[in-house]
Amino acid sequence: MAVVLFYSANVLYCLAYVVRDMVWLRALTIIAAFATLPYFFGTAGTPLWSAIGWQAAFAGINLVNLYLLLQERRPADLTEDQQRLHELVFRGLTQRQAKELMELGEWLEVPPKTRLIKQGSHPHVLLLVSSGFLDVRVEGRLIAQITKGRFAAAVSFMSGDPAHADVVTTSRVRYLRWERDALELLMDRKPHFKTYLTALLSQDLVVKLRDTGTFVPGRDW
Repeated sequence: MAVVLFYSANVLYCLAYVVRDMVWLRALTIIAAFATLPYFFGTAGTPLWSAIGWQAAFAGINLVNLYLLLQERRPADLTEDQQRLHELVFRGLTQRQAKELMELGEWLEVPPKTRLIKQGSHPHVLLLVSSGFLDVRVEGRLIAQITKGRFAAAVSFMSGDPAHADVVTTSRVRYLRWERDALELLMDRKPHFKTYLTALLSQDLVVKLRDTGTFVPGRDW
């Protein structure tokens, strides 16, 4: 029986390397580690304490990480604004991850004709529109519009270059603003946020570049 469990454990290890979901990877690895213990305890006549110790260590490490993963995936209490942006923008994050990211920023609401970004400045912020409309103007010429679920100052945030345009509200706008330093600190501490945000902002930029050539005033951008 111990031998059967040992070979079954190796099959589980192989399955763990195949699955993409980290919860399943951790769970299969834990089960596999425990399944090897009967073999190491009795098959060789005397317990193989070194192997038993390592398997227990692997199982313990994965148990801790599995617990953290499950905690992270628990539903979170989101405000109406947070829920809107989670569904609209941050669908690739769990509720708790999205909440952590959004709570790092500051919610602001401003009236029409407010300039949020000045052309040529270094904004050091990233903006995400929750409601309302923004005009993007280069030397006074309207080149695009930004509406809910779209970022502003993303190019400057990613490149560190000065803002290439003025960004001005055309209606009452509610938006989320992050300071660059705070976001960079989060991304350094938790690399998955860096991977996710880099991909999200790149996608946002691609859509803007695609739509710039066919922009018609009044259309969402």
